[in-house]
Amino acid sequence: MPKDVGGNWTLWQSDGFVLYMELRQDDLSGNFAGRVNIRNKAGYTDVTDAHVSDEEFTFLMGPGRYNGRFDSNGFLSGITYDTRESQGMPQATWHAGEKKFGRR
Repeated sequence: MPKDVGGNWTLWQSDGFVLYMELRQDDLSGNFAGRVNIRNKAGYTDVTDAHVSDEEFTFLMGPGRYNGRFDSNGFLSGITYDTRESQGMPQATWHAGEKKFGRR
């Protein structure tokens, strides 16, 4: 059973970016959809290739891949990297603050 990531919540990156997440999770398959607004930037960017399980969370936003894991208490953190880079080296770490994710 995947974690429930649907709704509006915030993701903070170590490089100073703040992402305002607006996600929909319509079924139990673990797929989700939605859009992201980066603080101080106009407009939204759709998330693609988005999937969540009981342990992992991943999505693509433009060329940025976000991979994260839930800890045993339901808190989410991870890394992001530019998919155009051949090594896929992490560019920033991120976390969802005090947001606690439970199962659907």
